[in-house]
Amino acid sequence: MLTRPGDLDEAHLAELLAQRFGLEVTELTYLPVGFGSHHWRAVTATTEWFVTIDDLAARAREPGDTAAQTRAWLLAALTTAAELRDHGHDFVVAPRPAEDGQVAVDLDGRYLVALYPMLAGETHAFGPYADPDHLAAVVDRLAALHAGPPSCRQWAMTETFAIARRAALAAARSALADRWDGGPFAEPTRRLLARHVDEVARAFARYDAFVVTARTQSDRFVLTHGEPHPGNTITTAGGVVLVDWDTTLIAPPERDLWRLVLQDPSVAERYHSLTGVRVEHDAVELYRLAWDLADVAIYVSDLRRPHERTDDTAQAWDNLERVLDAARW
Repeated sequence: MLTRPGDLDEAHLAELLAQRFGLEVTELTYLPVGFGSHHWRAVTATTEWFVTIDDLAARAREPGDTAAQTRAWLLAALTTAAELRDHGHDFVVAPRPAEDGQVAVDLDGRYLVALYPMLAGETHAFGPYADPDHLAAVVDRLAALHAGPPSCRQWAMTETFAIARRAALAAARSALADRWDGGPFAEPTRRLLARHVDEVARAFARYDAFVVTARTQSDRFVLTHGEPHPGNTITTAGGVVLVDWDTTLIAPPERDLWRLVLQDPSVAERYHSLTGVRVEHDAVELYRLAWDLADVAIYVSDLRRPHERTDDTAQAWDNLERVLDAARW
């Protein structure tokens, strides 16, 4: 996230890192990166660490979700990442467990804290892969992930095909006749959605039709990362690694492959040669739509509710303008 949480006490965070992870932190620096979790750089006398903190209220997939529900799916994903790392998948950047073995720990009843090694290497921006070798390396790692041992799947949750905040988006579509006063981006959001409401409905209809087919093919489901775009990779001296495993699910392989195949169709053949599994075009389209529709639902829901102008809400508005484009569907 670009905006640090105003009510998080860094002294309390340093105390938690000492008590639960055995780290005597000499310096904490907030890192305004990513869009979802908060991040800090933690320095000790001898080491550096990357601290990820999830606001359990902000990360809720649905407005009515409890902190316990959000914690459960985050822990399921992070525990799965730890299992993968422990089974030899060196490209998985998983949390370092706390001294009691937990992959993440609670802070103030509102936050979930995970600790990662601070890796040396080249980071990459969200967007298309600029280097074919980089793309090929990621496809190779996804093939290895998808063929991972069944024991690594024991903690992972399974794809439900639910679009987060879909009900909230439906409520917003029913309220387009009245001005939205939740904050500086509320009324612009209403006007933008009103211009594209029919296209959104048609996109959901197409998505639902693809889901009907996907549900009948559970034998194809594998363990997936969820968002293997360049921004979730680091090129280290030992090769490309994948970070941000909080979206891990058991799902069709196209959940990981859709964006890569759309950028470079030869990815489908490379993946088939590595796994013997053919990429399904309809599943690629399913996940392309899912990504856009989830973004629309989340951004509309957030910007319709009371909010202030911050770097994060401004970024959300920019993202909504980009994705709410009928030409994409």
